[in-house]
Amino acid sequence: MEKGRISVPFSLLEEDCLLNVDYGEITSPEKVGFEVAKSALFDIDSGLGFPFMHARVETPLKHSYRNLVAFIQTTTSKYFSQVDDMVVAMNEKSVDVPAFLREKSFPFSAFGHPAELFSARFSDLRGYAKLSREIHTFLVSFPNPSNEDSIECLAAFSWGFVEWIERNRHQVRLLPFKILDFEYWNYSVETLERDFGAFRYVRKARATQSPR
Repeated sequence: MEKGRISVPFSLLEEDCLLNVDYGEITSPEKVGFEVAKSALFDIDSGLGFPFMHARVETPLKHSYRNLVAFIQTTTSKYFSQVDDMVVAMNEKSVDVPAFLREKSFPFSAFGHPAELFSARFSDLRGYAKLSREIHTFLVSFPNPSNEDSIECLAAFSWGFVEWIERNRHQVRLLPFKILDFEYWNYSVETLERDFGAFRYVRKARATQSPR
């Protein structure tokens, strides 16, 4: 799989840490492991040319409860009836978790000491001519006694894709990787509170990261 690596600095309990992210294009869908995440009927070739992302946390302390963090992902999907349409036919915003975790009211894509996240995408046109899907990945604190069981954003970035049908050919373009301002987390809290209201989310008083 074609990839590039980006390092995002962040602070965890006053320790300087790094979020290392591999981001690129799926060139060998059979290596992604879709058969684990999807049903036996899923066409793994539908991921060819789409993006994948692998995020890993690097901390000074290698064996410590202080490393406890988690990932939350949200998606914004804009569907268009025609490739050249300027008006969005359907705009869908959601927290990106498997159905069985949503049923358990669990918003986290991954958590651990520290956490690691792999995410890969595939075609999802649903009969429309064009789809633009932007994924926001948030590294967050995991609820525990030291943070009064709250969820606070530590670092954030975006990635995604645009797919469309043109002259009976399926086209895919990866969206650029971007480090996000913490305001994007604040905007996402409303969706998280709506869908996973049992948790306490901390909004940032002001942005402390700058988009790149």
